Amino acid sequence: SSYQDTTTYVQTDKSNYSTGVVNASYDSDYEYKLRVRTGSADVTNLILYTNIEEGHKGRGHWKGKFLGMDTTYAKAKGYKIKTYYSENTNAMSMKEDNSWKEYNDSIDKSKVKSLAFVFQDGEGKPAVLPANSLTYILIKMKAPSNENIKTLAYNNSWTEWNAIDSITKEPVDFITGINSNTVKISLPNSVQYEDITMKIEKKWNDNDDKLGLRPNEITYK
Repeated sequence: SSYQDTTTYVQTDKSNYSTGVVNASYDSDYEYKLRVRTGSADVTNLILYTNIEEGHKGRGHWKGKFLGMDTTYAKAKGYKIKTYYSENTNAMSMKEDNSWKEYNDSIDKSKVKSLAFVFQDGEGKPAVLPANSLTYILIKMKAPSNENIKTLAYNNSWTEWNAIDSITKEPVDFITGINSNTVKISLPNSVQYEDITMKIEKKWNDNDDKLGLRPNEITYK
């Protein structure tokens, strides 16, 4: 396929990898798969980002416990993954944000709020990902045990990379970024959809009233 994309999946104790709304049990392990697929051109300078479970800004949400990540698949493809983390829940790209620090297993994982994965070759230089290829990284999490939670968890990811010109074999001089979909996790008492009641009020003129067109109230539910 010549289609390039970034896709976020989630796997729980009740579902295989999915991009929709996925059910999970309290206090269970689950994991996100952050997948990158290249298009019709080779790419380089790839960085894969996620603000862990901050994929929905407009409504309350629950957050799981970050347990770690698995880069085995990417490494099997020949890539060296250099991982960075930020304590900022809304960390931006590494060119825009100075909060990023190099990740290691000894850090306090409760401080990890955002992750960045830099794809390198065996010499530590920016890796080249062939056209029409894919790779992914897994983020391991644990769901809360609080049975009073009625919200959902949301997660997504995004990338930045340079396409490589097919003639010059050099990276083009602008960065391409792709945002992924947003996946959702529902716990047993989560409410996915809420009833919304709207009360619409309108000022009516005298002519409307005389013609009997003036209702007292219009309510939609």
